[in-house]
This record gives sequence, structure tokens and C-alpha cells, in this order.
Amino acid sequence: MQKLLTVIFLCLLSATALGEVIQVTEVPSKWKLENYIGDNVVAWYTSAPCENGRIILPSTTTRDDRNRFWSAVLTGKASGKEIFVRYDTTTCEIVSFGVSAQ
Repeated sequence: MQKLLTVIFLCLLSATALGEVIQVTEVPSKWKLENYIGDNVVAWYTSAPCENGRIILPSTTTRDDRNRFWSAVLTGKASGKEIFVRYDTTTCEIVSFGVSAQ
């Protein structure tokens, strides 16, 4: 019985740890970019269903990738062009991003 409970627990744990990766594509005119101590970049008020539309770059993101994300969002804001962001629905961490081809 203990083994069965352990297996069920591990299955539930792995199911919640693996989220689905989905994409939002929009003009980021209403997004708020914020850089926290430790160089953590967060985008708020996206159309993602995460709390307050919050999507975040993972802690393993390189400085160059953080700069590219910042540039992509600001380019979208300034030009009115759509950008896309793919993120994990469980963690709301960004998996990839880019400027949409229009």
C-alpha cells in the first residue's frame, strides 16, 4: 500500500511540474517591464492567464537573452508590431520569444 501511495504521489507531482507551453502573440503596448535585483526581468499585464499577466524569464537566462527580450518588447511597443512569447503554464516562465513576421 505504501508503494502504491508513493507511486500515485510521484505521478501527481510530475503532472503538476510539467506544464503546457503556450504562446501569446500581441502588441505589447500595455505591458509593463520590470527589472528586479539579481537581473530578473518580468513582463506584467500580458494576455497570459498567469497572475496579473505576469511572465518571467528563467533565472538561467543569459544577459544577452534578457537584453534581446527587453529590446523585442520595446520594439513592439514603439512600432505597434506584434511579438510572441511562448511560456510554461505551470511556472509562467518564458521558453522563447521573438518579433512576429508581419
